[in-house]
Amino acid sequence: MSVNPRVVHKRRATITALPLYYSGHLLKKHTEDKDFKSYYGELRGATLFLYTDDTQDTYTEKLDLEQLKSMELNSPYQRKTPTIFTLTLLSEEVQLKMDNPDTGEEWRGYILTVVKVSKHAHIHRERERDATNSTEYCWVLVKKNPK
Repeated sequence: MSVNPRVVHKRRATITALPLYYSGHLLKKHTEDKDFKSYYGELRGATLFLYTDDTQDTYTEKLDLEQLKSMELNSPYQRKTPTIFTLTLLSEEVQLKMDNPDTGEEWRGYILTVVKVSKHAHIHRERERDATNSTEYCWVLVKKNPK
């Protein structure tokens, strides 16, 4: 019995509690591995969740893209050849392969956008925290030294 894809996506949204930005089939391998493994990937928030297929409820692996240091295209864009990206994260290096180069460009665009937005949000939260801390510190100074 096949599960309706809409039901699976709703279950995954409940499990991850993150918005879905992009999804599709891709191949993944660690740089030390010999062969690519097939996955169904979902880009939710700044995390790439990998499933064995599009009917699986819970993810098999996940990549935290907030840890992305660089993303390199291994071969120049060509219409008839697969696209391979190397993602260098803080703790590992992973290659993603898409058989369709146009799909590869879409994945690349979404990943880079999510990472950029995530980093800007992180910087904004840090600035807000610093501003709150300095305001609290100033208030303490004023309160302790009344005229």
